[in-house]
Amino acid sequence: MDNKSNLLFNVLDDEDKSVGHCQIIRLDQANKKASIGRLLIYEEYRAKGLGKLMIKKLLEFAKSIGLKNISLRVFDFNNSAIKCYETIGFEKTIEEYIDIPSLKEKWKIISMEIEI
Repeated sequence: MDNKSNLLFNVLDDEDKSVGHCQIIRLDQANKKASIGRLLIYEEYRAKGLGKLMIKKLLEFAKSIGLKNISLRVFDFNNSAIKCYETIGFEKTIEEYIDIPSLKEKWKIISMEIEI
């Protein structure tokens, strides 16, 4: 746990081997909302449904602590993640461009949210 508004979860397989991690950020219990950030599945575990499972478990946890609204942001080129989030029930809310200074580029990012 980084601090009381950010929670980091290490995700383990049945043999207690780390397969990735995910994070709840900007936890705001007063307003019953938070965001999902830094969801990562190690390459050898991708395309096995773990992302969907991780998101569902995060939503279950969020609901168990009284949250009602969960948001996230995803780059527009991450089609598999967008499809996964939409399948779970996330809806697109805002599309904007952000600067990537190290590449001297602007990338499109999509904000999504779900009511739980």
